[in-house]
Amino acid sequence: MISESVKWLEARLGEEVSRGVSQSSISDFIYGCYAIYLHSGNLTPLMFLIDALSRDYSLWIYVSLDLPLKDPQAFLYLYEFLQDVNPEYARKLNSIGGDLSSLMLPNGRFPGIHEKLLYLALRLYGLEDVRFKPAIKYFRDRILKVETLNLEEKLWVLRVASMLKDLKLFKIEVASRIIEEQDGEGSWGRDLNLTINIVEGLIEGGISFKHSSIGKALKWVMEKKLENNSWENSILLTSRILILYRKTPSSIRRTRILTSSTTPSITEYISNTMLGTGSELIIENPPLTEEFKNIIKALKRIGVEIRILLDPLFMNVNPSMEEDINYLRSIGVNVRFSEYAKTSLVITDGERLLLIPSIHREDMLREGIVGIAVEDAENVEYAKREFLKIWEKAKEELTIPEWIKRARTVNT
Repeated sequence: MISESVKWLEARLGEEVSRGVSQSSISDFIYGCYAIYLHSGNLTPLMFLIDALSRDYSLWIYVSLDLPLKDPQAFLYLYEFLQDVNPEYARKLNSIGGDLSSLMLPNGRFPGIHEKLLYLALRLYGLEDVRFKPAIKYFRDRILKVETLNLEEKLWVLRVASMLKDLKLFKIEVASRIIEEQDGEGSWGRDLNLTINIVEGLIEGGISFKHSSIGKALKWVMEKKLENNSWENSILLTSRILILYRKTPSSIRRTRILTSSTTPSITEYISNTMLGTGSELIIENPPLTEEFKNIIKALKRIGVEIRILLDPLFMNVNPSMEEDINYLRSIGVNVRFSEYAKTSLVITDGERLLLIPSIHREDMLREGIVGIAVEDAENVEYAKREFLKIWEKAKEELTIPEWIKRARTVNT
């Protein structure tokens, strides 16, 4: 049980407290403090760490200057902690921004893995900090050769790309390349630390816990748990796995009414909620634009099952639909046709629903309501059942109504 692993970690951290925190153990201690806080709300280990930092100037210098370069994630966890419990120390840590920018070469490149320090800089200071604009430019130039990067570099590239809104499709490309390197057991290189790193990075990049690659990896990780409820008797590994466990999405759901000013397009909705985030995507009457097809292609690369249901009457709107359908099928998308498909609908991974009715009730129109976004599990499941009823009776071959054919002839 996870609770037993938390107890093991608390006991081990207690032993570390008795020995005192050192430069060699501080990363482990930070991860342990964070994991215990997430699971029990206990801040005692963290308060001990703050006390140690206040008494040991050399340890504080190490945390301020060396830790960001060696373990950015541990540094960020500590910074988040201090913002809540000791803002003065948080401000001191925040002052490293100047030191980070001074590490950049004239072309904007950071030493070592460029994206590792760029990620830290963007997390601490945001995208608009002018000090790091050259580093962002270098990153954009560098990712043109992503196929030449090793696995760790790709992972940091994914994390940075996830922070840049215009790189959604690229983010999926990188995630797919990382997933392709997963072994049959579910790990990456049979290495616990590497596998945890990759799972965290994929999730940060938008991949859902429900994605098959994440599920396989987590299953492999859990199988490595020892009888004493730790992983490899390691504070670091056990802490990181406990942190990962707590990042599982909550079951809180909601329903939102969408107006003309807040309703996203189907393509936008999929981009924001589904890019690489699950194993199933259901769509009814999407716009078959190039942007939409590119997103679908990217999702297929990472193993998302996609079903698209179309109303044949839409042929009147999009005369090139036959070519679009052939393309979608060529990349493995299941496409069917039904005259009962009268809405624009997206269900992402059985969890989220966007519904844009094609025929609005008068009161909805009067209030400017044009769509509904649902994250209530029961309602989403109901919508999925109704979709599947139509899907089962839908045709696999496109039949164009004669009146549309005649209209095309007249128009040409």
